[in-house]
Amino acid sequence: MYSTPLSWPARYLLLLRSSGLGPVVLGAAAGRLGYALLPLCLLFGAGRAMGSFALASGAVAVFGLATLAMPLQSRLVDLHGRRRVLPIAALLVCLLLATIALGAAAAVGSPWFWFPLCLGAGAVAPALGPAMRARWRERCRPDDLPTAYALDGVVEETAFLLGPVVAAGVVAVAAPWWGIAAAAVLVPLGAAVLAFAPAVSTPPITERHEGDRPGGHEVGSEVAPAGAPASSPEEGGPLWTASFVLLLLALLAFGLSGAGAITAVAALAYAADRPGVLGIVEAAMGAAAVVGGLWWGGREHPRAARADLTRLLLARVPLLVVAAVVPGLGAVGVAVALTGLLAAPAYVTAFGAADDASPPRRRTEASTWITTATNLGATAGTAAAGVLAEVAGSGGVLLLAAAVGLVGAVAAGRRVSGGRSRAA
Repeated sequence: MYSTPLSWPARYLLLLRSSGLGPVVLGAAAGRLGYALLPLCLLFGAGRAMGSFALASGAVAVFGLATLAMPLQSRLVDLHGRRRVLPIAALLVCLLLATIALGAAAAVGSPWFWFPLCLGAGAVAPALGPAMRARWRERCRPDDLPTAYALDGVVEETAFLLGPVVAAGVVAVAAPWWGIAAAAVLVPLGAAVLAFAPAVSTPPITERHEGDRPGGHEVGSEVAPAGAPASSPEEGGPLWTASFVLLLLALLAFGLSGAGAITAVAALAYAADRPGVLGIVEAAMGAAAVVGGLWWGGREHPRAARADLTRLLLARVPLLVVAAVVPGLGAVGVAVALTGLLAAPAYVTAFGAADDASPPRRRTEASTWITTATNLGATAGTAAAGVLAEVAGSGGVLLLAAAVGLVGAVAAGRRVSGGRSRAA
């Protein structure tokens, strides 16, 4: 910890300088911007080519669902090292996205072109977030990891705030395939930087990992001492840990709750014939997440990630209840947008809790499961909330979102005795 309290800008600057990861952060941000460009450009590119919005939406959904293969890719990174796995993923996704861009430019209208290519591109998409967090773990003291994860979350939120704006501009002034082609360059670039770029300085770590000794070598995404055996498939992964499964249930509920809230706003906006309000609320949530992440990362953090996660998930429940009972689209939108303040801190603490609940050589995979569980929850939450809104209205959806959020907080706070156990 620092001898004197630091302001949050000074804390972030010191972290970047001591870790030497500034160029790597920029490279990963470029790759994330590529991912943020894809949904809108894919939607319009496929829609114009196939002449069907429904088919285009299906192609985008196939790409998103295929990214659920990322935990498998992260396991390969843990087993074989990022320098072996990420370049292969980068090359494959570059070829597939370039082919999709060419198909969009040529207006190829066959679904048999779009769906298999979108499925393949999503399945091999490089896991940039988990790889970046692995690099932070290599270069930071344990006490600095919450700040590092917060900075990483802010970078990701910013990329996904800017991406749709840039994509909308590309679609408006040029053609959608240009955005897909840009992603075909940016995503592999981010993966290559994460795989190969060295840190430019040696951090002043007083509590060094064993792998920081001279002669250490990379095993997966972490650093292991020379002579240490590589991770093997027989070594228990994070899903064999009961406390980690509870953590995933908490993040699943987190995704369900958040998607339910934004879908409730969408239902209200649709009923009021004011669809533009939804975009404003989503942008406000993203901006709030950036602010919340900057604030959270600038704090002093005791080593109690699981307890922090429980408190953050609980803090979102009253906001959702307020959103359920206040009248008017504007008031509901403000209450839901404020939940964004807690989103980035919740992710930061979830990644820290995943580190605590996983073996060191499985932490890239564990980090990926956190985002996978949240995305699965968000997908299911959007579908369920859309149906429920027809029956119970937006207020009922928000109350259910609050109840699900409460269940997630309880799951996050559960303690499992007996150490590691098979969670089946």
